[in-house]
Amino acid sequence: MSFHQNKQWRRGVFALALSFLLLYGLLPAQPCTPSLAQPICVTETHASLDQLTIGDIDFENFGSSHWFFTLNINSFVEPLSVRLVVSVDITLASESFPNAVNFRTLPFNTPQTISNLDIGKNGSIKTESFEFSEEAKNRIKDIALATGRLPSGTYTFNIRVEDVTNVAAYDEKQIILTLQNFSRIELLSPLNNSDVPTTFPLFQWQYDGDNVELSVYEKLSHHQSNEEALTGTPYLVIRSGEPGLPEGVRTFQYPPSGVRAIELGKTYVWAIRSISSGTGGSDAGLNSEVWAFTVSGTGGGANDDYAEQLITTEQLAEELNDIPGIDAEALKKFLEDYRMTGAFYVNGQLISLAEMRQLLADLLANPDRIIELKVID
Repeated sequence: MSFHQNKQWRRGVFALALSFLLLYGLLPAQPCTPSLAQPICVTETHASLDQLTIGDIDFENFGSSHWFFTLNINSFVEPLSVRLVVSVDITLASESFPNAVNFRTLPFNTPQTISNLDIGKNGSIKTESFEFSEEAKNRIKDIALATGRLPSGTYTFNIRVEDVTNVAAYDEKQIILTLQNFSRIELLSPLNNSDVPTTFPLFQWQYDGDNVELSVYEKLSHHQSNEEALTGTPYLVIRSGEPGLPEGVRTFQYPPSGVRAIELGKTYVWAIRSISSGTGGSDAGLNSEVWAFTVSGTGGGANDDYAEQLITTEQLAEELNDIPGIDAEALKKFLEDYRMTGAFYVNGQLISLAEMRQLLADLLANPDRIIELKVID
């Protein structure tokens, strides 16, 4: 299909506007009862999405083959001739397009329950007018054709159902859709092919989104690659929003119970994949690399004994006591309910206890290098 033909692109952007309509939101609003004071009542149900691809849009037929929303329209006097009037404000990363899209339908009668599949060329409700600003259209087209996805940004839909003979009689909704297109997931620790001194490793990664799935598998002797190890039985699979991994958090410590135990001397692989909401429902999007680590009882570059690495919380408080601004007694109290794992990380790099002590000594020798100190729960 050529998008350089104006007629075809006009159809495409119209399909885009229809497909965006009422995509994102909370649970359906409570049904309203029309009255003399509120002669028109509209309730809606819609899909919750954070990504859309070009394949979700039917550019040839002014619509979409996917269900996105349903409107339930009632009026105090029935039947009543009404029409749907929509304007869309688009805000991308560095530019905004107020009133980027404007369209309205031909009149139809209440009561009526309609979905996006009922609107447009192949639907029962036809359009009367449609406008898409050239600037916004070209910007969205350029990004969509280059990436295969509709551009990240905020799309605000102002939806109005009005009486054809009395435009002062209406009901309206405002729906905000946020699309997010992320490019990659970066693993931080445990590092690939590293030794980990604890059976409760701390996993860290970098990702701009809020929802991911973390999985851990044992790498057996017959596995030829880290990726092949993912075909085995998982030791752990956890998604954002489940206990222990709140949405938006990018660290997770292997739990002491409720999952298969990690054992000393064995090698494991771990990976992250993003979870996004598309027209097919919530599913995985991006996949990270697959990294391996071995639980060896030692870590970093030093040969600290594993027992020495497992210092107590009181010992840790004493180790940190000489740092300006640290109250050892208050820190001990803060750490009472915590369990030390023996793993120390600096910028995602696993270090030994000796290396941590050396780092503290360097900081104390150069206190002007300490810009800010925080204890993060």
